[in-house]
Amino acid sequence: MSGSRSVRILSLIALAILFCPANIFACVPFIVFAAIFCAHKIKDKKYISSKTDTKYILYSFFPCLLLGIAFQFRWADVFPTAAGLLIGLLASLIACLSLPALIASYKTEKVTFENNSSKLTGLDYLIAAAFGILIPFLVSSGSPLIPINGINDSHCLLTVGRSLIHGKIVYRDLVEQKGPILYFINAAGALISPYDFKGVYVMEAISCAFFIIFGIKTTKLLTGSAYSLISSITVGILTFVSYSSHSFAYGNTAEEFSLPFMAASLYLCVKAVSSGKITFKETIPTGIMIAVIFWIKFTVCGMFIGIALYLCFYFIRLKDIKGLLKTIAGVLIGFIAISVPVILFFVATGSFNEMVDIYFIQNIFRYNMGSSEETSLITKIFDPVLMLVMYCGKNFHLPLFFVIGQIFMYKRNKKTASMITLSFITCFFFAFIGSKSYPYYAFAITPLTVVGWTPAAAGLNMILKDRKAALRNALAVAIAVITCGLSLGNARNSENYGIKKEKYPGYYLSQIIMQGDDRSLICYGFLDRGFYTYTYQDPDMRYFTYLNADSEHILEVQRDLIRSHKYKYIITEYDPIQAEGYSLIATDKSPTEDIDYYLYQRDDNA
Repeated sequence: MSGSRSVRILSLIALAILFCPANIFACVPFIVFAAIFCAHKIKDKKYISSKTDTKYILYSFFPCLLLGIAFQFRWADVFPTAAGLLIGLLASLIACLSLPALIASYKTEKVTFENNSSKLTGLDYLIAAAFGILIPFLVSSGSPLIPINGINDSHCLLTVGRSLIHGKIVYRDLVEQKGPILYFINAAGALISPYDFKGVYVMEAISCAFFIIFGIKTTKLLTGSAYSLISSITVGILTFVSYSSHSFAYGNTAEEFSLPFMAASLYLCVKAVSSGKITFKETIPTGIMIAVIFWIKFTVCGMFIGIALYLCFYFIRLKDIKGLLKTIAGVLIGFIAISVPVILFFVATGSFNEMVDIYFIQNIFRYNMGSSEETSLITKIFDPVLMLVMYCGKNFHLPLFFVIGQIFMYKRNKKTASMITLSFITCFFFAFIGSKSYPYYAFAITPLTVVGWTPAAAGLNMILKDRKAALRNALAVAIAVITCGLSLGNARNSENYGIKKEKYPGYYLSQIIMQGDDRSLICYGFLDRGFYTYTYQDPDMRYFTYLNADSEHILEVQRDLIRSHKYKYIITEYDPIQAEGYSLIATDKSPTEDIDYYLYQRDDNA
């Protein structure tokens, strides 16, 4: 089946529509680059004239249909549900004609990449550092640009991190459910600046820079001699696009700090699998990366399950059991090298049992958002697929660059393409396996889209390569500024720009509390929004914040503490409460969300 020229062009436009972002700021650069790509493919005789079997068109319909459903989620604020689904379905039906032709138009060449140098230059490091500093400065809620951080999860992490450097132990003295290394990272930030987020911002900048470094190394590995400085700038630009997406949320998340370790291990795995030379010395650092992520948030390790499954099939097919055992041993050595010190820390502080109970048992068996209903096995299997489609709808770059990357890799090294596909499946499945999902869960998929950045970098380099050096560099900078500037409009944190600190409840109510000598407080039934940080204190109660696991027990403990009248202040979120011996003294409203806060003071003179 070949199809006329006009049909192929229409089909290509339909495919672009399936990926098009709904945000006007992100939409503009997407349309420009999509138009350039379409104009290029229209002139490509291989694309226009290639014949495609009907079965390949049917195969391509299923991924196009998923993209069509994702289109509806993305454009839900613009089109009614029925209209969005109809447009997505029509675009899917037309786009499935171009996808197999698009794949067929690229030359198949078996490449191992082993002879490609991935060594970075000084300018590469400079680009990574510059983008690493700039990106969280503009998109993170911990940025020095934002006077007050109003994000609850971020404050809980900093509160625990600060308490660690003040002698408290997470899980034993303060109950929070993330992994210990995430608190150690926030503790490092608190050493720099304990009562604001300047230190956390420094840690985010370092994390972002290292992610870009391994993004550049991966791109260099896959492009070889076609690589140029413009390619490094492209990696920085696409990192900016990823960080300014819906999935990044507001920063200081487990997914954000896992990114550089995921990118580093994926680089090592792509390099080894594509060449067929999986050496023992490369498996040890991979095990180290897995362990760091495991102790940040173990559900983010889903990507490695796919890689492990692929390697098992790979070695068994080759009947190389010795190679399989050596690979397992190397990964275990790296994993143990990180895990033993972490475990010894909790053993030495007498908090090992608490760590096991809260980080593992509660997260695995009791993370149910307070729901009394049991989730069926079928729901647990299909929920991650629904969440993937929904969040791919809200984050157009995830499906776009994953598909581009898979086409690029499939035509060059099918083994690596198979590994990445399998790791993508296990990555999103384990990220969304719980009964509740948050937007930032999807950010864990970002490293698996880096392979798709390679043809984008090569394409930009091809467009600019014939220009004079000065003009080429000026155009590259202009593209970076325009694309990043437009992407910034998609960043969720942009809603906080220009808001004075007095407008935030975390600051306003804290100033009232600071007027007296007794600043003891309870954040009843919600995740702290900065009241401990901005009153310059650490919590002295174990259940200092509401959690999604064991929530009823936490509320009961907090109610007992309120009845004891030990704490002078109570703060509630959304709804007021009746607390005997306390009077309402102030209320405030979030400047960015429809949330009310109520401050109660103990009646000491009653």
